[in-house]
Parts: sequence; structure tokens; C-alpha cells
Amino acid sequence: MGKFVNRIALLLCLCSAIFADTIAVQFTDSGESRVSKLISRIIDTGFVDSVETVNRLNELAELNLIKPISTESPVLTVVPNIAVRKIDVSRAFPLFRSEVEQVMTLRSGDFITPEKLEIQRKMIVDRFSQVGVVSPTVTFQLDSIGKTGLVDLKVLISKKNIQLVNRVIYRGTPQFGPLVHGWNFRVWHYTKFFVFPTRYQREDLRDDVRKLRKFYRSVGYADVEISTADSLVTSTKNGTQIVTIVVSINSGVVHSTKLGHVSPVKRSTARDQFDLRHRGNRSVSVIRTGTTDLNRSLQGWGYDSAKVIVKDTTLIRAKRYPWENRVHTISVGNVSRLELAHFTIEGNEHIREKKLRSACATERGRQKKRRYKGSFSPVIFNEDCKRIAGVYRSLGYLKTTVDGSILSTKSGKINATISIVENDPCRVSRVVFTNLPEQIVADSLTKKCRVLADSLLDQSKIERDKRAIIQYMQTHGFPSVEITQTESVTQDSTHSEIIWDFKNLITPTIRSINWWGNYYTRQRLLNRSILIAEKESFSQRELNESVRKLRSLGLFASVSPSLIRSTNQDSVDILIRLEELPRIDLSGAVGYETGNEFFVRGDFIQHNLHGMNRDFNANFGVSNTERKVGIAFTEPNLFGSKVKAATSLIGTLAMPENKLYQTYIFENGYSLGWNPLNGIQLTTKASYILKKSTGEANVVLVKNSDSTVISISNKLRHTFNILPSVTLDGRDSFVRPTKGGFLEVQSTISHGLNSLSDDYWGVKGEAKLFLTPLKPITLGIRLSSGLQRPYGENTNPSDEIMFVLGGATTIRGYGENLLFTDSLGNSKSGLGKINGSIELRSQLFRSIEVPLFVDFGTLSFTKNLNDLEPLKFSAGSGLRVYSPIGPIGVVYAWKFDPDLDRFTPGTYHFSIGYTF
Repeated sequence: MGKFVNRIALLLCLCSAIFADTIAVQFTDSGESRVSKLISRIIDTGFVDSVETVNRLNELAELNLIKPISTESPVLTVVPNIAVRKIDVSRAFPLFRSEVEQVMTLRSGDFITPEKLEIQRKMIVDRFSQVGVVSPTVTFQLDSIGKTGLVDLKVLISKKNIQLVNRVIYRGTPQFGPLVHGWNFRVWHYTKFFVFPTRYQREDLRDDVRKLRKFYRSVGYADVEISTADSLVTSTKNGTQIVTIVVSINSGVVHSTKLGHVSPVKRSTARDQFDLRHRGNRSVSVIRTGTTDLNRSLQGWGYDSAKVIVKDTTLIRAKRYPWENRVHTISVGNVSRLELAHFTIEGNEHIREKKLRSACATERGRQKKRRYKGSFSPVIFNEDCKRIAGVYRSLGYLKTTVDGSILSTKSGKINATISIVENDPCRVSRVVFTNLPEQIVADSLTKKCRVLADSLLDQSKIERDKRAIIQYMQTHGFPSVEITQTESVTQDSTHSEIIWDFKNLITPTIRSINWWGNYYTRQRLLNRSILIAEKESFSQRELNESVRKLRSLGLFASVSPSLIRSTNQDSVDILIRLEELPRIDLSGAVGYETGNEFFVRGDFIQHNLHGMNRDFNANFGVSNTERKVGIAFTEPNLFGSKVKAATSLIGTLAMPENKLYQTYIFENGYSLGWNPLNGIQLTTKASYILKKSTGEANVVLVKNSDSTVISISNKLRHTFNILPSVTLDGRDSFVRPTKGGFLEVQSTISHGLNSLSDDYWGVKGEAKLFLTPLKPITLGIRLSSGLQRPYGENTNPSDEIMFVLGGATTIRGYGENLLFTDSLGNSKSGLGKINGSIELRSQLFRSIEVPLFVDFGTLSFTKNLNDLEPLKFSAGSGLRVYSPIGPIGVVYAWKFDPDLDRFTPGTYHFSIGYTF
């Protein structure tokens, strides 16, 4: 069949060369298409390339875009109205599928033509060449959907050849080429036994050339020219091409600058003009610009005859680096200055003289804060006359004339006078709005204007009116409105008519929303997070709010929107570029802390789980007081709202210090959080807890099957808890706070399903305040309190729910949980607590801190709040060193009442991080 078609095509070509008018071509559109070019080629060239051309036509026929040529009807017809339902890209590695889709300009709903497919093919091939993949085979497959006129377009990419970089060769004058840091294409020697070299990515090559050019300019080669070329070294059996990159460097001339005699200019001023405060040499353009600026400054100070002289000295170094070094010496010659004796303004009646003088640079030259006070420049004086005339015109005095005169005194100084002849001001006769849409009332716009009928023609107020009118129109559904303001002035310049003309009063619709850079984040999450949608009216305010919401997700390092408006401004395409943050965080610590002794901690967090902005967290901790393993799933935006939901599973073996029991805990918790404002969080958590305490010191009340209450230990207990909390966080930093405050209040309602000792309610709160009166000194204040109460038949609350104080995190100077002890020296627990700290953190060096602190606290062992024990105090100091995981330090705290305690007068505490 293929040979038959080729023969027919050749016969057609021969016939067309003889009788060109016998072939008719039918098209569905009037524009020139790819098919028309192919037919013209057949007619013009006859047999030349006819086989290749017919094969291309047959390929289009297979895609159902044209009807095949037949012997009965030598007519080539383009099949009309084939639209794309969806686009599927396969085998796009090493690119992502989304990258290829974003490169293509063809979208769902667009009609397919042969020229459009050729454009898509070229763009895809170009995109692959940028990442080191050359000559990919791009084929299109169309699957029709019944008789609907819709097709599914499949883009198949195969036979890709990968280019790898073997080495980089520097040619020309590469004095510093191999020393550049950050060059992505490092030198590799390719053999089949070693690792493949780096893939040839032209995007990285452009960045490397930019870095290399910046490096050369920083060391003086401001006019350096760098070009790159690649040559194929060899090809492997699997089609991989090994490329050598040739970097040609023409460093040019090194231009350096030095200052000679620059009086009367300050040397610091001259250094600023020629940008000599920064290290490195300057190009010719910088020297030329500095010369122009310095001449202008001399004129402003009255040195009109002074000139900036640039002398060139060429040096040749031929020993190691044979390049040319040209030194430019800057000096000032012909120094003579005009001095100002008096500066007066005459003839102004309607405008205050103070306002006119503020517009004059000549007057400012007399101020004492200027080094060259009293200088006079005729050039600047003439500019002052023009500025004053502009002030009058902007205020409605259109025919006011301003003249300047200069007289020399006997002492050689200058008397400068500006004479003003004022005319009657121009007043507005009426304000007219043209081309105003029907839904906008002219009176509503008039209320936004300050320049109305019978008011002065003030240009500054007119500009303010223009901004107010544009803002009003944008808020009423015309975001692309353009306003032209014209003034019709009478011949005597006493009256004027202001005309506001409105254009582009079309409310554009959003034709498409395209995403780029979301390689992992799902588009469903992105569409749910924005306020705009396709086929709706475009609003710049909603676009800005959508960008803000995307940034607040915490998934992207940058969010950059761009707009592509149609020719008639009735529609707009939105492209949002995203840069995703790393999705996995790993952290851990091994160290020593007082109370925990040697510990090991680890934490694994995966952000943006499955591309839907969900977090997965797994952590563990091992110390002498605790063994803990937990996992948690977090949904920051539940059902697209501001509610944060989390579920967790935690297993813990708690071994409290100075307690004669240990507790096995399994907890399954669910929480809902809401952030109504920044820094404010409302949270409610419900959890099911399975406990088992071992040890005679922790006896609980349980019910038997006959409802009798007995005391027993080593019992498996089932508990249900509800924990509502409120958190206000205004600290400037979580790791190292220096100012701001923190407040947290949490209540607990617990019910034991088979244990009376777990029936209790409680509330606890903690407040922190940080002040920095001086830069290296921070004052931190903490106050914490808590209250626990049993309810119902509970008369013996469990010991593990009660409060204990003492240790590195509560009251330093005491052992862990040993603020209060019994006669045997064992730790005592209370139903209420109050504790706090005052700490002065003084930073000696950049990473060393010396704290001074006072801690205090007490407990209540009864239900009566008046039965608080006397407060116990401690004070101390120490040393902390800052590290990436927080401050690491040791402190020593002394007790205020050591005689009342059988233990040591103080205690050392080792810690990682701040205690509060």
C-alpha cells in the first residue's frame, strides 16, 4: 500500500509540474498552513524530495488531520474542527511530565491543526536539548472520542540521546578560568569502567558563564568577552554522546583607576562618583559616567570652569600573565568659583516665597551644612527659573513669566534676582466624563474628585483624582481601565474644561491558569488554595490574595505570577511559577542533660505528603527517664479550611526521677486547631490512653465487676481525655527569643473507663516575656501555675498526674523532682503549683552567653489553695555556647535556704536549648 501511495504521489508531482492548475487545495481557514507549504513545495520542485514530502503528508493523514490523496480526486482536504479533550505525555524522563505539558502551548479545548503540532514538536525538542537530551523522537497519537469531534492527544517521546560532559577546555586568555567556584561541569575522564560524567544542561552552562563573567569583572576585567562552544568527542553504543565544552575567554584590558589632585572636591566624594569604595577595577563606561557626574557636581558648587581630566597610562606585564593594564588617573583642573552674595525673588503675590525657594537649588547652596556654601552656578540658576515657572503652571497660573538676572558686585560676588510677572489663575469651568459605562454614575466619580467646577487648575490634585478614579473603577469590575485626562483652555487662559476619557472598559475573563514548578505538589491542592478560577472574571486583588495564600502554605520558596493578556484585552492567561521547598527533614541529637543523663533523640518529618500539603512525623527518644516512640499525621487545611487536624500514636515508658514506679503508656490522640490571627492558636485534643503503672508507690482506685471499689497497683487502665488550649505567641524567634511574649493556657478533663483515680480535671498556664534593653543583653521572665482536682468518687488521684518541681527545667539548684521531699527523702507531688524564673542573658561574644538567673516555686498538697507551702528560691550563673541545635551550656545554682535541706547547697545542670 505504501508503494502504491508513493507512486500516486510521484504521478501527481509530475502532473502538477506540467498542469499546475489541475490540483485544487481546500482549507478550512484562510491562513497559510503547514499543508499549503508542502503542496507548494510539490508544485514548485516536482520530483525533488517528493518521497519525503509524501511520507510527511501520510503522517498527517494517519493523525486524521488531512484526507489522503486519491487518484480519483487529487484534492488535499484539511479535516476541520478536531478539538483536544485531554493531553497525555509519556516517557518524558529525565523531564517531568508537567514540565513537558507546560512547554506546550496546546491546551484542552483547542483545535488541532498540522502547524500547531509542528510547533509543539519543535518546542519539546528544544526543551529536551536544554537538559542535555538531543534528537528525541516525538510522535503524536490521536484517539477519537466517538462522533463528538474530540480527541485524546498522546505525546510519545522515545529514542533520546543523552549528552554528557567529558571536560572543559579554556582558550584565549583564561588567567582565572579554572579557579572559578560553582562551575557545574567539572572535569571528568570518561571510560566505560567509571561513573558517567555530568549531564550537559545548557541552563547550567548559562549560569556558569554568568558566574565566570562576574568573577572576571570583580578582578578588573570589566570588558571581558566569554563565549562557549561544544564538540562531539565520541558516542557510545547506547546513543550517549560525550561532549567537550570549549570556553573562549577574551579578558581584554584591565582598567584601574586612581585619584590625583581633585581639589576642591572631597576625595571621598570622588571615590563615590567613580565607585572606588568597592574593591576591583572599573570599565571604561564606569569611568566615563563618573567623569560626567563629577563635572555636574562641580557646576552645582559654582565651579563652572573646572574640568575633570583623565590621563591614561598603559603598562605591559610580560612575565607570567601577558595582559594589558591601563591606569586612569583622575584630576581636576581650571578651578575657579563664583560666589553668591544675594538671592532674591520678586513679583510673587499668590504663592509664598518659602515654597518657591524650596524649589531652587541656588538657595540651598547658601546653607551652612554644605561645604561650599555661597557658591553660584549660572547653569543651576537658569534651571531654577524653569522650576519656578513649572510651579506656577502646576497651580493654574499658565501665562506667568519668570526671568532671571545676574549682577556682579565690586567684590566679584553675584547678586541673583528672579523676577515673576503673574497673571490671573486658570479656573475649572466644568468636569466632563466621556465613554463612561452605564453601570457607573458620573456623580459617584465627581465625589472622588478634588478639582471641581470653579476651583483652581491644580495639577497635583488632578493626579490624585486620577488615582482615586482608577481605584474606584477597578473595585467596580474594570481592572484594566485606562483614563486619559485632557484640558481645554480658553484663549485668555482664565478658564479650562477637564475631560476624563475612559478606555479598556472590558472586564477580562480568565482563560487558563497554568502552573510551573509543582513537580510534587498536586494541582488539585493548588486549585483549592486560590480564589481565582477559569472562566471567571479576572481581579488583581483576588490574584494577589491567592498568591499570599500559596505562600502561607509553607511549601514554596517563591511564588511568582505573570499575566498574558489577549490582543483585545477580553481574556487573560495566568502563569504561576513555583519553587518547592525540600520535603524531608531529618534531625537528631545525642548528649547529656541533667535529669535525663545521656540521651538519644531522632525526628523524621516529611512535608507535603502525596503532594497534598500533609505532614508525616516519626520520632523517638531514649534516656534514663523515658523511652518514647511516636508517629503523627497532620492536615494543615482540613477540607480546604483554616482548621488544622492531626492524629497521633505514641508509645511511652516513663520512669520519673526519684519516683518508686514506672508507667507504660499508649496514647491515640486526635486534635483540631484553628489560627484566627497570626500568633494565635486555638486547639482541642481528644485522646484515648492505655496506662499500666508498676510499683507500690502508685496505688489507684478501680471498680470490680460487682461495683466495689478497691485499691490496687499494676492494673491496666483505660482513660479518655479532652484537652482544650489557647496559645498566644508573639516571640521574634522560637530558638533564641530576644523580644515578645508567649502565653499558653491548657485545661484537662480526664475520665477513667475502669479507674476512679483517673477522674480529674485540671488547668495550667505559662507566660513568658522577653525584653532587650541593650543589644547584647536580653531579659527573660517566666511564670507558670497549675491546678489539679479529682471529681466524683475519686479520693485518691494517681501520682503521675500530680505536679512535681525541681530540676533543670523548673527550679535549678535542686535535684530532679526534689523541691519538696518526705522524711525518707523521696519526692513529693502536689495538686497545685506556682513556679517562675527571671533570667538575664548577656552575650559576651558572637556565640558565647553568660546567664544570671533567679528561680522560685512552691507546691500545694491539699485541695485548699491557701495551703501553699512557703516559696523556695535559687540563683546562679553559668556559660552557654550557641550551636545549630540551640545553646549548649552548664549552669550552677545555689539554694537560698541550704540549712533547711539535707542535701547539697547547689547543683550543676547541663542542658541543650533554653529552659524557657
